[in-house]
Amino acid sequence: MGRSHRLAAFFALPLAFCWVAPIYGRVLRPRKSRGVKALARGDGLPEVAEDLGSRREVVTDWAQGLLQLAGSLAAFAAAFYVGAKVVLLGQPRMPALRGPYQTIGSRLLRLANLRCRLLYPADPAALGAPEAPYLSEGKKTSDAMAGLVFFPGFLLEHLADAGSGCVQDAPPLLSDTGYPILVYSHGQGGNMDMGTYFLRQIASYGLIVVAVEHQDGSASTGDEANPRPFSLTRGQLGVNYRAEELVQVTRALLSENLAEELGGQRQNVLVGGHSYGGPTAILAAAKAPDFFSGLVLHDPAVSSEMPSLRQPVFSIVGDEYVGIEKLVRVVRKVSASGEARPWSGAWHFAGISHGNFVDAPLWGPLLVMQLLSRLLIPAAGPFDPAQAHNAMAEAAADFATGQRRAVQSDQWQRL
Repeated sequence: MGRSHRLAAFFALPLAFCWVAPIYGRVLRPRKSRGVKALARGDGLPEVAEDLGSRREVVTDWAQGLLQLAGSLAAFAAAFYVGAKVVLLGQPRMPALRGPYQTIGSRLLRLANLRCRLLYPADPAALGAPEAPYLSEGKKTSDAMAGLVFFPGFLLEHLADAGSGCVQDAPPLLSDTGYPILVYSHGQGGNMDMGTYFLRQIASYGLIVVAVEHQDGSASTGDEANPRPFSLTRGQLGVNYRAEELVQVTRALLSENLAEELGGQRQNVLVGGHSYGGPTAILAAAKAPDFFSGLVLHDPAVSSEMPSLRQPVFSIVGDEYVGIEKLVRVVRKVSASGEARPWSGAWHFAGISHGNFVDAPLWGPLLVMQLLSRLLIPAAGPFDPAQAHNAMAEAAADFATGQRRAVQSDQWQRL
């Protein structure tokens, strides 16, 4: 089924209840009893018969109304479910890797007792080995993500069956020069998996990415060992707690010689994050300046209380955040620190939304995700999401290595 047909089904099927409900009502519409009419005319019976008949008629009409409403709701729910399932056939869309490293490994482990997902250049001989899943905990994670935005679970359960495009536990591809390491913090309500396609693209340009799943109450996780998953009713431990988690993960990464095992550069560990992960990374870099050589910030949800840094910073904001003058001013200030590197400073990438910094635009047909951005949540901007991921991944690699290779297209605008 083509994309246009699936989109038509998504918008047409939920309207089926408008056709079903009236027919349902006509078929089952109550008919007035001839016996009641006869009683109302008299025939020697008391007038109370007329009142009794009227009351029965009111109750019957009321019950019929409820039945018709229930039928309408059931028809709408069924049509919406079928329409959504049709639209999501073939989703999510996994972009091709554009970097020089075409085999990416995925490894799950705990560092400082926090669950992390490592994405890294892997030995090409590992191709054909089992593929790592997109969501590490499958449907548990997809349900947690759906609940975050009050969606029914079936709208994201296709992610539970998706592949990541990475080889599970593949042996690393060692390099004479080694790879920069990016320790990455998810946003509010995010998790270590929901940006896997994007972070995989970054790894294809020769970086090791350590995606951390926080335990402060901000992660929509399916990990039953997480002591504080995301909750609307229980408080969170805050951004300073998250920053300390990044420091502890990095300390464990370096002390356990895992960096060397994967071919990483101990002296070139960067810290980064998306949204709430932005201020988390900034505070982590301020807490442990000797650990981190630079910062990569994606749509950072910064406040005015950000510390000064000595490391270089590469910041990108999308179309929503570029319109917030106070936020842009802070991003500029934070990004002006440190030595000059390729792409250091603050940038606006035109045509992308807040969700473009994770994989949200790839979870469903792009037109649907863009419509969702207009109606409910900032899921996808007008620019092609795969091209945006590639451009930002290549620029991040240039910043990490200090070697300029990426072409500055018209989408890039310095703030």
